[in-house]
Amino acid sequence: MTKEFYSLDEIQKYYDKKSNTYIFIEVKYRSSRRYGYSYEAVNSRKQQTIRKVAEWFIISNKLPSSTKCRFDVCGIDNDTITYIKNAF
Repeated sequence: MTKEFYSLDEIQKYYDKKSNTYIFIEVKYRSSRRYGYSYEAVNSRKQQTIRKVAEWFIISNKLPSSTKCRFDVCGIDNDTITYIKNAF
């Protein structure tokens, strides 16, 4: 059994001062669409893991529990980039 572990280094993080929101971005790349689009790899299990990383970030930086977060996905398939804002 493998245990999936993400660190903040593997998830892009951005703070938008305008909306006072932390944006966590999962970036996926596929060189072919043989197994579907890259962004489709961000399934419910990965979404849950990314949410946990965001929660860890908020707690470890002593941010208020009311801190706004947004979760985006960036899929790169060869030379096509698909950016999904508020993906989950």
